[in-house]
Amino acid sequence: MSEQTPLVEANTTPAPVPFHQAVLKVQSDCNMACPSCYIYTAADQSWATKPARMTLPILTRTAERLAEHVEAHDMPGIQAIFHGGEPLMNGPQYIRQACHILRSVMPEGKNMRLGVQTNGVLLTPRMLDVLLEENVRVGVSLDGPAQVNDAARPLKNGRGTYDIVARNLNLLGSERYRSIFNGILCTVDPTSNPQKVLDTLVQFKPPLIDFLMRHATWESPPEHPAPATGKWLLDAFTYWAAQPDPDYPSVRLFGSLVSLMTDRMSRSEQIGTSPLAVVVVESDGTYEQNDIMKITYAGAPMTDMNVYEHSLDDVLALPATRARQIGLAALGKTCQACAIKTVCGGGQYDHRYSRKNGFANPSVYCNDLQVFIRGANKHLADLIDAAKAQTPETATD
Repeated sequence: MSEQTPLVEANTTPAPVPFHQAVLKVQSDCNMACPSCYIYTAADQSWATKPARMTLPILTRTAERLAEHVEAHDMPGIQAIFHGGEPLMNGPQYIRQACHILRSVMPEGKNMRLGVQTNGVLLTPRMLDVLLEENVRVGVSLDGPAQVNDAARPLKNGRGTYDIVARNLNLLGSERYRSIFNGILCTVDPTSNPQKVLDTLVQFKPPLIDFLMRHATWESPPEHPAPATGKWLLDAFTYWAAQPDPDYPSVRLFGSLVSLMTDRMSRSEQIGTSPLAVVVVESDGTYEQNDIMKITYAGAPMTDMNVYEHSLDDVLALPATRARQIGLAALGKTCQACAIKTVCGGGQYDHRYSRKNGFANPSVYCNDLQVFIRGANKHLADLIDAAKAQTPETATD
């Protein structure tokens, strides 16, 4: 199998699932220098060939393609996420113009939901006012307490960012802006204390926490051998599950795990087999696969398509897109024989890559996922048994 060959040919796939989310790379540069960033430090370095900013004409054509897709599939709407680099480097006025452009072309009665994923450094009151006025949901990246976060997310001058981001998160969580607070994204450092990480994130009262495993492949394995990440996730899960506060934040990965254990869908790309319905539009107007593919090999996310010459349905028809939407059929032999395959789903698609077998491998985090999923399942079963034991038997005639 060559690097470019998908695991499963297009003619073996079911009907494609329309794109429900578009990640718009409106800025290809960043104001930080994170040592493990999948955009700037991974195998694919195509960001260096892209314009620093997505121009408004490219954004307009992108908006038209999104509206076209919504109408073609009779969808209620679509979500567009401003991403980068650091998207807020474009400034408040650009963000306002971009919001107006994206909404202006939507068919009547259809909804353009807008969001931004930011490192939080530039969430000034002026920027937050624009995001509030335009109803842009804000996700912020923070990796835990200052010592953990500052090692993982420094500015280009080496200065830590925790204090800046914490100040801005407190502002985002205030009464004025809380309605647009979408959540906190945290990349797991398995050497950190999971309880302290959770406590740090929870103090900002996010509606959602999203834990991500550090991106790795069989060609570039995780820095910390298994089951370090799996044990971290299990410890975090048991701590999270024990919280009595009904307002304690949801954790996407943990909620998805519980959902999958009850034969429902996953909201996390890291587990389960829900079809991926996300397209990326780069700053030059080219379409790409999920940009995490950059960790695998140079050129991996490229589609050779762009917003001027191709529709989103053209991207949807690509074998590489279809391979991300066929669930269990995309798994290799090892995963097919695994007892927890319907929950694990082979792990994140990108984490399965090797030069020899392409994506027909278990996740490079397979052992971690085994520890996490099996341990969480046992923990939940124990909690259920304990609850049953404490419930008095109901007398019957």
